Amino acid sequence: HVDAKDLRVEALSLDLSGTGAIDLGVEDAADSPLLLEFAFRDLAVRHQEDDAPMLEGDALLLGLSGSRKLDLAEGQFDFDRTITVDIATLAVPDLARFQRFVPEKWPFRFMGGEGRLGGRARLGPNALSVDLELASDHANVGVNAYRFDTNLEGTLRLENPDIRNQPTRFSGTGLRLTESRLQRDAGAVTAPWEASIEIGEGQLSLVAPAEKEAGANAFDLLRLLGQKDARALLEGSSGELDFQAAVSSLAFLDVLLPPEEPAKVRGEGQVEGRVMLSQGLPDVGTRVNIRSESLGVTVLDYLARGDGQVDLTVEEGGAFPDWRLAVRLEDGTMNRQGDGARGVEAVQLLLDVVVKDVSFESEPREFDLWFRIPSAIVPDMGLFNGYLPTDAPLSFTRGTADLVLDLRLTPDDAQGFVRLFGEGIDVALDGQEVRTDLVANLLVVGGQPLDMVFDLAGSTVAVENVLVQGTEQA
Repeated sequence: HVDAKDLRVEALSLDLSGTGAIDLGVEDAADSPLLLEFAFRDLAVRHQEDDAPMLEGDALLLGLSGSRKLDLAEGQFDFDRTITVDIATLAVPDLARFQRFVPEKWPFRFMGGEGRLGGRARLGPNALSVDLELASDHANVGVNAYRFDTNLEGTLRLENPDIRNQPTRFSGTGLRLTESRLQRDAGAVTAPWEASIEIGEGQLSLVAPAEKEAGANAFDLLRLLGQKDARALLEGSSGELDFQAAVSSLAFLDVLLPPEEPAKVRGEGQVEGRVMLSQGLPDVGTRVNIRSESLGVTVLDYLARGDGQVDLTVEEGGAFPDWRLAVRLEDGTMNRQGDGARGVEAVQLLLDVVVKDVSFESEPREFDLWFRIPSAIVPDMGLFNGYLPTDAPLSFTRGTADLVLDLRLTPDDAQGFVRLFGEGIDVALDGQEVRTDLVANLLVVGGQPLDMVFDLAGSTVAVENVLVQGTEQA
């Protein structure tokens, strides 16, 4: 046993320094390993490439073990070598210093904030066991162009007794965000919202098969970690995991959509899904399902609300994957945004969006949107008066109609139709009160959807069974 006033240990890529004690020993059994323990107090943990401390505080125990026999014979391998770290609770002065462990191609960013870290990790040549908890009352994190100020509670649990022959279990890992506020660049800040996510069943391969097979004797995780950092391991990871989540705002879906995308999804909901990872990124087979009783869907300048669901899938994987977002809304209502008047009712809405070449380092630009309303009811045709020219000789005064819509939108084109079918529609026409049956077939044969400019060439409006109800006023 040795007490040390200036204790410093380098382990993997970390530099641990402080005061503490050193203990060296071995148990009586002939095959027991040699144990070397460093009990730190007044500790600072730094990355070897950065002088700023990542962790500070007391009560960290670092244990190193290995064979007490020195055997240099060819073919021998020391399976007893382990590194164990026990942390009661250490302060995290700046969460941004943990960003070095996050793969660059992931959209998640630690931007700042203080926190606390505790738990235990044990690493061996062919095994690992990790159980760590990270918490912060005011974490500043980012996802793509969005930033969150949030309370954060995260748990990381990894378990694998035989890395070379089986994947690492990921079950029990979770994340909880509370009092979160979302901001895009310097834009508006959302109202506080909450989210929680928990990994159900999951397995992860952190090491490529070629690296597992490297070496004449056995796979050596400790040696591999000495050659590459955790970020590099995660960037090459593969696997699959099931998860469940609850979110009080679906605004996070904007991360996948370009700013100019004419569709947005809002509301709260329950989330479940499966993520298939390849080279550290979601691959084909990834799916996310969201159920919401308060789903909000904006398309162009319209807002629809109702009971519905959202499905997310990866259509094509790789560094720049294609994502598909499918929305189904049942028995909803739809209004022009900012218009408090009675809108369209009994709306059945289908929205299908493919966003191509999603990059979390730059904004995606290409999208293909299919917007359909198989059925809806317009309870008051007066709703459409706002679309008529101010000097139009007619206006709708009463009547209901059925609405059907089918539009395909891309950044530079629009194709489809909008159809209205109504019987007994009251129309004011140059001072005359007219009742008529109406069939409007509005063809969309081009346009610039982002500018709300559409080519309606070939559109027709047919009236039948016209009945003049009044006389022309002088």
